Amino acid sequence: MLGLLLGLAVSFQIPSAKIDVPLYYSHEQSVCDAKNSACFYNSSENNVDFLLDNWIIADHRTQDFKTLYKVEAGDTAYIINDDGSVLNLECIEVCEGTVDEYGYIYVDNDYMENRYEDVYIAYTCKKQKDKRLITYWKEIEE
Repeated sequence: MLGLLLGLAVSFQIPSAKIDVPLYYSHEQSVCDAKNSACFYNSSENNVDFLLDNWIIADHRTQDFKTLYKVEAGDTAYIINDDGSVLNLECIEVCEGTVDEYGYIYVDNDYMENRYEDVYIAYTCKKQKDKRLITYWKEIEE
């Protein structure tokens, strides 16, 4: 995914939730804050050794992820690169997480990133300030 490495926009699509948002290879809050823009980064970039290596996709619940709550396990999603290649994903879990005072998100007393290995995690804020809606996705052959 050369476009991702260069910071270029690619598309994250979840047909069941009518989500189609450009992804930018960044974990900067300003990218997430911008309209029609979601962050896409690897959890290993947090420079901590206690998180598994997973891909994170984040956006606000009042913007492009406003319908993320419609996603269910078994739904499909796609990451479409700037060269037209497609990564096919299947949702394996939808759950709620809680944010601690340092900004880490927990699910069942462990870090959000440690629930599964080698997955894509798309998440957004909930109305409650310390809660997050989290969706886990695995790569599938199509």
